[in-house]
This record gives sequence, C-alpha cells and structure tokens, in this order.
Amino acid sequence: MKSLTVATLFVTIGALFSLPIDFLSADVSTVINVIINSDKNKAGSGDITLNYQDMASHKSPSHDNAPKPLFTQVSSELLAKPSYVAFSALLATYTNPDINTADPNTDARNAAITNFFSTVKTSVTMQTVFTYLTTNKFVTGTWDDFQKTLIDLWFTPYGTGNSGFKEVFSGAVDNGNVVGLSNWVQFYTLEKANAINYHGWFTRDKVNLFFL
Repeated sequence: MKSLTVATLFVTIGALFSLPIDFLSADVSTVINVIINSDKNKAGSGDITLNYQDMASHKSPSHDNAPKPLFTQVSSELLAKPSYVAFSALLATYTNPDINTADPNTDARNAAITNFFSTVKTSVTMQTVFTYLTTNKFVTGTWDDFQKTLIDLWFTPYGTGNSGFKEVFSGAVDNGNVVGLSNWVQFYTLEKANAINYHGWFTRDKVNLFFL
C-alpha cells in the first residue's frame, strides 16, 4: 500500500508540473479554473440528468411547483469513484442537521474523516490547492500540517451543534429553516431517501460539470 501511495504521489507531482499555471503569480480565480479543468473526478456530460420543472413560488415558498425529483439520474460509475465513496461515507455520519442539538464528532466520524483525506490527498485537485497556498505562503508546513488545519476548520464543532462541514456539505437546519446545504451529492442522497423535497428553481444557470 505504501509503494502504491508513493507511486500515486509521483504521478500527481508530474501532473502538477504539466498544469498551465505559475503558482506564484496566479490569482485565485485562475487557480480555481485550473482545478476545474484538471479534475479527473468531476461529473461530465451524461453523468447527471436534472429535471428543473417549473420556477419556485416567491409568494408561497411551501407550494411545490416541481412534483418530480430534481435528479432524474446520476451515473453509478461516477458515484463508485473512490473520492465519492469516501465522501458519501463521511456524509453518512451526519444524521442530525439541527444546529441547536449537540453533534459531537464520534469515532465513526473521525475514522471517515481520516479515510476521506487519505483518499483525496494525492489527487491533482488537492495538491494544486496545497501547492498554491504554500507557494504563496498562505500556509506553511507539510501536507499533514495542512490536513490538520482543514480538519480543524471544517470539523471542529461550534455553537451547539454546527460545524463548517455541516454548514456547507451535509446540511444545517436552524429552527426548521435550512441555513446551509451547498453540495449536490448530499442533495441527491437526501432526495433519494425522500428526506428533501425540491420545489423548483429561482435562477437557472447552465451547468455542464459537477464537483464534490
């Protein structure tokens, strides 16, 4: 396993050198575009089919103008990629979106966090982020130091039962109102489980690619 990880890291380093970017002079938007274009795990054309249906009601938000699910289909091959499997396993440890209820990190969640970072750390996406931040001295130290920083930022609970990861990725609810859910994988998972109801759209943008 160790030799495989080392080999993967060398492949990743080679891919980084081939990227069309000067890490020292590039701005954030350029780096983001490079990450998008070089991501091997993103959903491509045909991987996801959406059914937008009608525009949601501004006057009556509870009125459902979309009787069918938003997601018509998602490629099983896409969801079987290691990064998606590890990410979904991590999402599964978040079962209570209520930010007013204590939600401490369990042993199972900590194990899922470790597994997720082990899965994505050698990806071109994560190494591009790490290289850009260290080159410009936004962060210092090794990858392990950077990983610890990310874990602290994303997973350290704050308030009664919230965290950065919950607010962005798994979903956060405050007194019955959704205050955070910005990840399509979780929305798809909840929709399949009949745990969320899509009511329509307010603004539609043409979407060609989906990312974790």
